[in-house]
Amino acid sequence: MRTMLKKSIVPAALVFLSVIISLLLAEGLIRLFFPQNLYSFEKGLFIKSDDYGYSLTPNVEKKHSQPEYSYIIRSNSFGFRGKEPDFNADYRVLILGDSMGMGQGVGEGKNLADLAQVYLNKQRYNIDIFNTSIAGYFGFNELKVLSKFINTYKPNSVVLLFLWNDIGMYESLSVSNGYLVLNDRVKMGHIREWLNNNSQLFCLIKKFYYVNIKKNGNINVNIINEADMNIALNYITEMKKLCDKHNVFFSVVLLPHNTTSNKESDDFMKSKAILMRKLKENSIKYVDWAKLLPEDNLDKLVFKFDKHWTEYGHKYFSGLLTDHISDIYLTGKGR
Repeated sequence: MRTMLKKSIVPAALVFLSVIISLLLAEGLIRLFFPQNLYSFEKGLFIKSDDYGYSLTPNVEKKHSQPEYSYIIRSNSFGFRGKEPDFNADYRVLILGDSMGMGQGVGEGKNLADLAQVYLNKQRYNIDIFNTSIAGYFGFNELKVLSKFINTYKPNSVVLLFLWNDIGMYESLSVSNGYLVLNDRVKMGHIREWLNNNSQLFCLIKKFYYVNIKKNGNINVNIINEADMNIALNYITEMKKLCDKHNVFFSVVLLPHNTTSNKESDDFMKSKAILMRKLKENSIKYVDWAKLLPEDNLDKLVFKFDKHWTEYGHKYFSGLLTDHISDIYLTGKGR
């Protein structure tokens, strides 16, 4: 019996040892001949929040690196990226959103909300933009943020930057050991983040994934399950009800599903039409930025692999956000 056990263990151990040696060798060769930028949010950037599930750690400066970029994220005292909100401004705009709104991939002061703020200041409008967008947020987190700040920041207007991958999300991400992880994959999250921070081989594999799996679009969304859509819509409807209760103007910006093309698949357009119809049925004002994409230089709007907006992209979309906020302000909505 023992002899048979040894015979089965020894080959398995040799295979395991061979795999480890091969991985270490591959890691060494990549570092020597084809070095990669590591792919991670710096540990400690995120913190658990009883109010919204998680937020940025207040008043920190952390680095975020991916194969295509490396930049610094500075948080304010409320745990969001950017400047401190001005509670005394004549007109206050609360922005809700995820990594697109947060400005993943671009430096401080270069995301669309920061750029829109600069432009509005130049126009001498006493308008303050409080951007609460954080990577990984969806309706659950955004509704929590709105519930918190509608009574303290007292916005005149709330703008939800809606990205199509919000549909199908059911549970907030969480923070474990300083890293952002899926609740049901905490242990795997630790392993993934260790690899993100230490393995250039892992980085190369992820880059290969982005090139070959995600190369046909920003977000892998075509046919949207109606049940998933209804969950997302329920969060949006609750935001609208909360805003109505406090006499706050609420609007939704539908961010482009595919920023690198002015064309969408027929299946996606059908799903999109259903969502827009339901927004209208619930008297929710929205604007579709996919219809406002430029005619050329679309590839300059996003990073090649990652598909988040570049500085060029944020500059372009900041113009659309400025127009949206200006239209709301000048028509007296929320005042």
